[in-house]
Amino acid sequence: GKPGATNYVLKETAHLYRYFVLCDNDSTPLSKDVVSKALSYFASPEVAIVQFRSTAIVPEGSSRVSSVLSQAIDVFDVFVATAPRWGWQPFLGHNAMISVSAFQAVGGLRPFFADDLDFALRLNLRGFRVVLASDIVFGEDHPHSYAAFRARTYKWAYGCTQIWKAHGWNILTSPTFSWSERWYLFVLIGFYPIQSLLLIYLFTAHVVMPVLAVPPSPNIWEILIADALIILSVLAYTWAYFLKHQQLRGYVGFALLCSVIYGGTGLVSMRAIWDCLWGRKRRWIPTNGVQAVRRVNPGLLAEPLFSGLILCVPLICSQMLPVSPLLFLFIGIYLVVPLVPKVY
Repeated sequence: GKPGATNYVLKETAHLYRYFVLCDNDSTPLSKDVVSKALSYFASPEVAIVQFRSTAIVPEGSSRVSSVLSQAIDVFDVFVATAPRWGWQPFLGHNAMISVSAFQAVGGLRPFFADDLDFALRLNLRGFRVVLASDIVFGEDHPHSYAAFRARTYKWAYGCTQIWKAHGWNILTSPTFSWSERWYLFVLIGFYPIQSLLLIYLFTAHVVMPVLAVPPSPNIWEILIADALIILSVLAYTWAYFLKHQQLRGYVGFALLCSVIYGGTGLVSMRAIWDCLWGRKRRWIPTNGVQAVRRVNPGLLAEPLFSGLILCVPLICSQMLPVSPLLFLFIGIYLVVPLVPKVY
């Protein structure tokens, strides 16, 4: 995979240069003088990586849905841009210049699905740091099919779980990290476990408890407030991006699409976390590669089955569904998941 290929190239050629630019197969430089600009950030010997800013590129012939979803790349930049001041600066695995000496000092990339985060954390623990170069811009594509998107979600969820297993204790206890950096890492790496816990809660509250004849909470306001806080926290970065760029006219369509596409992969994330925790080995596949987009996993039927259970079991057990916007949002999203490949 990518870690092995990168390590091999550096092993054979590192004596020829001091720095190198790492890109993906869909990376497109949009700034001039990339090398000279990036080198200016290496004035301090502590700097190991200069991370460039990524922006969306929409390839010719992309569907309308794919074009709208590509804005998610720009929205994620809101999260990355806050890191230098408020959190932990991540290495995104591509679109970056890397110091050869720092790369060799930590032994290169390891075969993690989140090899980028693992690499950055090991650099931090050795006294190196990552800096963000917002003035150097590279373009990249959003996954070209729903199958590729789900494959990427599995890879990221599996990789983040690997990070928790390998670095969780160091993140919590090492003086290398400030409390703001720990919080940022928790948000970044903890997204998929939190999403999975939410699904476990929905299943427990609306399938297990009705079967056990446990009455639901009668407090409607508690449910509404909790749902509102969850939805607001998930969408906060999208609002920040669209408000900053004054593009509110297109926000509703983007938010609905992201809710269906991103929100509809929760079971994929759960499977990836489960596989990683149980040590099930998986082969690294480039999600923009041909093999990743030829077919959609039959597991798409799991989402409507999940929705059917949390919708029907309470009714069968003579319980009314609670007034929960979040619950009905998940039911609606999961019911339409099998139709997504037709419009993606």
